[in-house]
Amino acid sequence: MKRVFSSVVAVVLALSVSLSLIACSGSATLAKIGRAVGPLSAGLVKEFLIMKNDGSISQTTYDNLIKADIDKKGKLLGDYLTGIKINAGNKQDVIDAIAEGVRTFQSIAGNFKAGSTAAKIISYLTTGLNLASTAVNIFDAPPAPASFALGTQSGAPATAIKFEVPSPPQEVKKYLKS
Repeated sequence: MKRVFSSVVAVVLALSVSLSLIACSGSATLAKIGRAVGPLSAGLVKEFLIMKNDGSISQTTYDNLIKADIDKKGKLLGDYLTGIKINAGNKQDVIDAIAEGVRTFQSIAGNFKAGSTAAKIISYLTTGLNLASTAVNIFDAPPAPASFALGTQSGAPATAIKFEVPSPPQEVKKYLKS
């Protein structure tokens, strides 16, 4: 009986969490996520300085975080995702680029306290990127062109990949507006 009750509680809890995410979610595209990655990465670097100044992280940790080039890597990934045209030939490359971005952000996550603005930015970024990766993975991409002309791309635009994302926390929104 306890097992059945536990299972029912788990299902109700999972359902309520899922419904709350749906209620707080918004429609996104790969291009929209791409446009968010750069500003959020820059915001993350601003948070590094704030945390160094208030003593939340040491000078050494701050220096290591700056050396990680999070803002540069975020901008490059964002620009890539915003401008990409996806076809069957480059679909896995897009998924791999997103996975590398997720690894980059996750690699620094252990430097911050849970609930800090930096942790919230990393959580929102990795959630959005993971959802984008899943959307790209299940997207029925057009076939790759037989030949590539220099400087041109063929395929579905980044705006064609659509999915739902949770609403960002208030602390994250301030960096999306900048």
